[in-house]
Amino acid sequence: MVKINPKTGDETVDTRRFYNNETVPVLPATDLNELYDRAISQINKKFVKKGSGWKVLKVLRLEMFVNRFETWKGSRYMELPKFVKDKEGRC
Repeated sequence: MVKINPKTGDETVDTRRFYNNETVPVLPATDLNELYDRAISQINKKFVKKGSGWKVLKVLRLEMFVNRFETWKGSRYMELPKFVKDKEGRC
């Protein structure tokens, strides 16, 4: 990232920025290019705010961590706690 001082024209270079994104499900039909584009867009929104003076020149490295997602299988009935049953449909 580069920040240019509008008065002097001097450049400040910051080569390391870290950004954590939210967890999103990745399914076989998920377009990874779209996830990449969304991540870059969110980085721009976070670090290049209106009037901040920072400009993203290039992304040197983007790491995406993928974990296996296993759905829970409903295998048995569980009785509701008494305080929930006593609400009689009121939220």
